[in-house]
Amino acid sequence: MPATPAKLNIGDFSRATLLTIKTLRHYHDTGLLEAAEVDAHTGYRRYLTSQIPQAQMIKRFRELRMPLNEIRQLLASPEGSTLVTQSRRAVAPAGGLISDEIITKGRGVATVYIPCDGPIESIGRVRPYRSPEVELATIVHTGSHRSFDIAYGALATHVARYELAADGPLREQYLVGPLDTSDESAWRTEIGWPIVMVAERPH
Repeated sequence: MPATPAKLNIGDFSRATLLTIKTLRHYHDTGLLEAAEVDAHTGYRRYLTSQIPQAQMIKRFRELRMPLNEIRQLLASPEGSTLVTQSRRAVAPAGGLISDEIITKGRGVATVYIPCDGPIESIGRVRPYRSPEVELATIVHTGSHRSFDIAYGALATHVARYELAADGPLREQYLVGPLDTSDESAWRTEIGWPIVMVAERPH
């Protein structure tokens, strides 16, 4: 006989995915992430362990401030379903590569990435990405995302002072975000600015 799928109660599923019980209930009620089983008498919800990758994907996209409707559309698309069915798990905070055009012109290309525990197959706009090694000057911004400009300004000043600037996209890594805590003062975002390697600097 086939093995019975492993299930977790909502509390354990919350601990496994770092999503609050309140958030999981909301996702269930809106159809974004429905429990595999709901007891008709008690209302207790149970989730399959195979739903953990999908929950982690939703969490990462929410950390990138993607609206729930867009996440729902992505999960229904071949791109989203491929990531879920391949059962890959996030192993580090999500991040993004921000092109100069986005900042200077308000429109441009951004690459959103989620470090995974193994390779994935390409499908649609979702494809494997291996970040090239690059030297970065970094600063960790603590607090609301609305005050990013303060950290960007401080980092740009440092890079300019030491004549380190190099071509390449800026980087953000969302170490602690809205889905980790509602306390904006605890949010932490690492911002990286490409710089020339010290050994390559002209004398």
